Amino acid sequence: MDCFKEHGDCFSVNMEKYEHMEKLGSGTYATVYLAINRDTQQKVAVKITKLDREEGIPAASLREVALMKAAQHPNILPIIDVVHTEKIFAIVVEYIPDGDLRKALCSLKTRNTALSENQRRSWLKQLLSAVEKIHDKKIIHRDIKPQNILVAEDSTLRLADFGLACPIEAGTDVYSSEVVTLWYRAPELLLGSRKYGPEIDIWSVGCVFIEFFLLDALFRGERREGQLEEIFSVLGTPDSFVLSELLRNTPQATQFGRTMTQKDAVRAIPQTKYLPDLSRLKGRIPETELDLVLSMLELSPQKRISAKNALKHKYFHGFT
Repeated sequence: MDCFKEHGDCFSVNMEKYEHMEKLGSGTYATVYLAINRDTQQKVAVKITKLDREEGIPAASLREVALMKAAQHPNILPIIDVVHTEKIFAIVVEYIPDGDLRKALCSLKTRNTALSENQRRSWLKQLLSAVEKIHDKKIIHRDIKPQNILVAEDSTLRLADFGLACPIEAGTDVYSSEVVTLWYRAPELLLGSRKYGPEIDIWSVGCVFIEFFLLDALFRGERREGQLEEIFSVLGTPDSFVLSELLRNTPQATQFGRTMTQKDAVRAIPQTKYLPDLSRLKGRIPETELDLVLSMLELSPQKRISAKNALKHKYFHGFT
């Protein structure tokens, strides 16, 4: 009987139908394998979390499954199966052999080739459609980046990795600010906000869209302070009204021993007062596309465009 040996003894009968082929990658809490369904010969990706006998299935794993099932969409990676044994919890998803958007963009950059206008428009529409779906289902992804967007052979995008996703629940709107990979993190998160909404995903989508033109990230700070400096040097330092909005939901005092406070946030704000400088974008991003980018990268979360309205932008007029 075949088994995924790194995770102990062979699995129960539920796991026997998947034949292990190779390890694809691993993270802090889970390991992903390429496997094949013995019955259908379909290749799948299996995300395995080892279980603690006393603690059982992690709440985050159960939440990930529930949210992915709630947000089924052509541009969201589908769950094929869920397997629970005494020792592991496995999420079986579609296997996309061509890799992620980061690899696709890096390949274009290596070959000094630009992404075509039709491909840019198609990919953005697909990504926004996936984001509109999860937001309609009251879900925030909280980690949109090229590495979490898979590209199928037919150029269909699949939004993946819902490990940090969370439901938007009425009356329960206090969340961690330590989400979203740094280069794609909205300014309110960088300033420690504990109350936020789908707007943080839209900021991330805007950052990804810029990469369709630059083939690399625009804001490449090394730490929180550096990331804020990168953002403000392009979009300008926010005025006092927007700044107060960004800081409104940052705690006044430390919580749980490590929460960023308003005092910490103020110290992280660059001392230099920047005026907007779009020189790195103009000439590389056409006017209509730039207008859409800037609507997604509004410093004020309240002014940031929604996925639904972004899909109605003139950039998509006449495009099906």
